[in-house]
Amino acid sequence: MTIAMMLEFGITVTRRVDANTGANLNVYDIPKGTYINPEVYNIESDASSATYPLAIAAITGTTCTIDNIGSASLQGDARFAIEVLERMGCSVTQTPSSTTVQGPPVGQLKAIEEVDME
Repeated sequence: MTIAMMLEFGITVTRRVDANTGANLNVYDIPKGTYINPEVYNIESDASSATYPLAIAAITGTTCTIDNIGSASLQGDARFAIEVLERMGCSVTQTPSSTTVQGPPVGQLKAIEEVDME
């Protein structure tokens, strides 16, 4: 997330690669530079907190839309609706900047075997 934000402000961070294996290393090169302020910069809502009202919509068969968290989000939890709730039978609509969940009728939410929360 930090690297993507730095790029939006004009700083390109590169990740080092092991010359022998080609594996990514946990070493980053940050060039000397000056941050450039974009004219507009939107701060995303907290995706983890947004999962609660989306889950309530799933459980109650209602609709919930979260603005400012969508498919273009830098946060991993922004995928919760698509990767979990949709599999459970919800209708999910996600734009780059919003997520809408329509829960199935009460009693028709499906259990799923496993969710990788990593």
